[in-house]
Amino acid sequence: MDIELDTIKKMREIDIYGDIIITFQNNIARTIKQSPEKTRKFFGRTIEPYEINKEKLTEIYVDQLKRMGFKLEQIRVNSGIGFFYTLLFCCRSNVGAKWLRRYKEYSENQFKHFTGEQLKSFWDRATGRVNGLDKYIFKNKS
Repeated sequence: MDIELDTIKKMREIDIYGDIIITFQNNIARTIKQSPEKTRKFFGRTIEPYEINKEKLTEIYVDQLKRMGFKLEQIRVNSGIGFFYTLLFCCRSNVGAKWLRRYKEYSENQFKHFTGEQLKSFWDRATGRVNGLDKYIFKNKS
């Protein structure tokens, strides 16, 4: 809850063509009672006691982002120890975002049981940030 919703609004105003990826921690409900002012700034509104569950909080946050004009895709990620977080891909509403559709398709079908660490490793290899062993093993074979 470090980045307040007003900060995201300002980012959106600076560059309406920019895309933002947010990691929304699904265990956020346990911190709400400890810091009501920080919670209000994070969500852009007061959270009522009956709204304190992970599904409702995610829904509230997504609705706030949509009001800013973002087209959103959500992907839940397993951390490997049973804890989930949600990646929120906030894109321009007028963008086709082929990369986003492909990522969502892979995440929901092929990689739905992957942990966050495994997904990061996969995308590091896919984007060339990390080389796999196959690059060295098959390098000189035609």
